[in-house]
Amino acid sequence: TWTGFAVMSQTLEIREVWSNGRRYYTTPFGKLPSVTSILKATEPAEDKARLAAWQEKMREKGEDPDAISRDSAARGKNLHSMVETYLKTGVPGKGAWWASVWAFMQGVDRTQEMLIEHSIASPAGYAGALDLKATHNVTECVVDWKTSLKPKRLEWIEGYCMQTSAYTAALNLARQKVGRPYITSAAIVVAYERRACDVFWLTRDMLMDYYSRFLKRDDAFKQLTT
Repeated sequence: TWTGFAVMSQTLEIREVWSNGRRYYTTPFGKLPSVTSILKATEPAEDKARLAAWQEKMREKGEDPDAISRDSAARGKNLHSMVETYLKTGVPGKGAWWASVWAFMQGVDRTQEMLIEHSIASPAGYAGALDLKATHNVTECVVDWKTSLKPKRLEWIEGYCMQTSAYTAALNLARQKVGRPYITSAAIVVAYERRACDVFWLTRDMLMDYYSRFLKRDDAFKQLTT
């Protein structure tokens, strides 16, 4: 079963704050860590080793891994901005990254309810902002936008899947409270510079599985910080 209950930012104040290099949100449940902060702090040792090896490889090539990470963050922020503008106004974005997601965007029904960059908080112990809840080709779903310079596979994006499942779980509990049905689909849309995006669809069972994994990471985070 889903655990937790989302509080919608339209009705209650949720504010982002930073503490010890981690993102938190002030919520009606107190100061809660962001989903991304939880996942980052509880990253498995092999993932940390893989990142360190990549950073060393970049330095050997004379490149700055921190600059690459900043460029990646800026790229993602720009795509999010273009998507938000299109969803709210119908004005399409520009450039290669927008072109990558355009086919998917055309399936989003802008006449139906949408939640865009929507803050949530859960007494399960986390908060965050989901990118989008919308209807895509008649399927109501949660959507998370990512960018990448290289193609991804589902088995490589467990963190993205756990993140999306946490947002979906919190949103579903809020919907249950007002008598609305659960959302049972989510899409992780990975945009590329030179090809069409990949869309990784998560079914209800997949969302439940990834959420179970996320809750274990959430428990580990609490042990680290208490």
